[in-house]
Amino acid sequence: MIRRAQAGDREGIIALWGAVFGDEPGYVARCLDVFAGEGNVFVQVNDAHGGAGGVDAVLSMVPCVAGESGEHDGRKSCKGFYLFALATRPEQRGRGLMAELLAHAEAEAKQRGAAFLALIPASAGLFGYYHRFGFVDLPLRAAVVELANAEHAADAAGGNGAPVATKTAASTTQSCKVSKVNILAVRLPALRRAYLETGPDDGPKTACISFSPRRFAMVAQAAADEGWRLFVNNAGYAVAKAVGGVLAVAELGAQSDEDARGLLHTAAAALAPTSAALQNAIITLPQKSGIFSAEKSRMYAAAQMRPLRAGIRSDEMYLRFGIDEVFEKNYENPGLFASL
Repeated sequence: MIRRAQAGDREGIIALWGAVFGDEPGYVARCLDVFAGEGNVFVQVNDAHGGAGGVDAVLSMVPCVAGESGEHDGRKSCKGFYLFALATRPEQRGRGLMAELLAHAEAEAKQRGAAFLALIPASAGLFGYYHRFGFVDLPLRAAVVELANAEHAADAAGGNGAPVATKTAASTTQSCKVSKVNILAVRLPALRRAYLETGPDDGPKTACISFSPRRFAMVAQAAADEGWRLFVNNAGYAVAKAVGGVLAVAELGAQSDEDARGLLHTAAAALAPTSAALQNAIITLPQKSGIFSAEKSRMYAAAQMRPLRAGIRSDEMYLRFGIDEVFEKNYENPGLFASL
């Protein structure tokens, strides 16, 4: 039987979530209370199990919006739901429980006026599974950019590669650890509007899938816990960290390739300021981004979307920074960028 989760299901949901994803009970509780929210968690229950043990499968539907700027290609931003933490008891798999939950989620979303469903599969093997239910891939473009040496990087950063926290000069690149000041949650929505959705030619390019400020604050904290830092100047922004000897850039928005390179140099100098300079940057970009279009790159599936009405195009959608997204898998998998 499928129904909205009730207070008596909480123990079973937390136990199932922990068994499938390995998350601590406290983290699961925060996801249920803050990220999902009341009325947005659905379960498959088997009353024969009795009590909390009756939860056989769970799915959360998080309200979201595509198109933060309010208009996209002449259309208003559209409402959707981000599906996450889809889990089934291992001994109950193969019975179609998740298929039933997905069908229920689609019907619920349509009833609530949603235009799409979106999700980030927990593993590469699950992309094919969700294709069976009408989900299409939302690719990112991965590009490899060679970085200048440390001395050049320092010059590009205005003679000092170290990040500063001051906001007195608009041209100064700023960097903050999100774990100390949740600057990613505060600033990223506006930066996306400026550099991804409208862009330098004032024409919408990408419809960013986003969450409410309270929900996105939790997403940003998850990114901070993984060590990601936000770099901003008057010509763009980058969310970056050093991973395995390269500059990993999870998101980049800039007015030009030259501006983007300046951001990369600053980030590289800040994250590896000693002799162990970072030589290359691996950058993931929205598929419509024109930044570094001449560099070696490839498209790869990073998320998925299920349109629920006509006119919703997957090539316009961009989903990054989901609560269950592990960015390192994009950079630590040696086969993912082998062709670059």
